Amino acid sequence: MANIRLYGVNASNNGGDGVRIAGNATVLINGLTANNNGGTGLNIITKESVYQSLNLPKEISPALISKILTDISKNPEKQSAEKIVKDSELFDYITKAGLNLSSFAANLITISTSATFTSVLAALFS
Repeated sequence: MANIRLYGVNASNNGGDGVRIAGNATVLINGLTANNNGGTGLNIITKESVYQSLNLPKEISPALISKILTDISKNPEKQSAEKIVKDSELFDYITKAGLNLSSFAANLITISTSATFTSVLAALFS
């Protein structure tokens, strides 16, 4: 786990997030200004937050999620994403958990086409 300390940081007028931290870290912030950013002022992406956003249990392999996201990023159309999920080991979980395949695939498309995509992949393995 990393220790990150930010003191007196001005992260303003960025096209994306003001400050983005991917992975598990102990973060100490004192005096952060984040205004007029295209994304979030402060975005901390963890494996747990990715799993929570997708309603996945922590037992699901990060390598499986990473592969599915990477495959979808290459062809982010809804029908293709749904097929990638159906053909994966994850499909049994989605079915048993009563998750809607279409909504689940749409969430994966959102992640795999976002500016934070590489940070999400990094966070899965931290």
